[in-house]
Amino acid sequence: MEAVQKDLSSVVQWFDQIKEANIPPNLTPLRSPHDAIINPVDAGRGVTLRLRSDEVTDGDNAEAVLSNAPNRESQFFVVPKRSGESGDDNSGRENEH
Repeated sequence: MEAVQKDLSSVVQWFDQIKEANIPPNLTPLRSPHDAIINPVDAGRGVTLRLRSDEVTDGDNAEAVLSNAPNRESQFFVVPKRSGESGDDNSGRENEH
């Protein structure tokens, strides 16, 4: 119970810090960075987000990436199975009808 009280106290302190922030009353928050893309001048803040072009600059280097893999098969990383996995396609589905 003491741990929960300590965590809750930390959360309340954090909200108190947020209340102290000097935020202009006409400031509207962005729900996501996409909002600023649609409306580049962000709600009167004078900030314009610049997007870089979506270009591959270092692609086609699978062999270089896989060269550091501790275990690989063809062009794939091989990772250990998780606990409880049998490795077949029906793993975890034995009770489904």
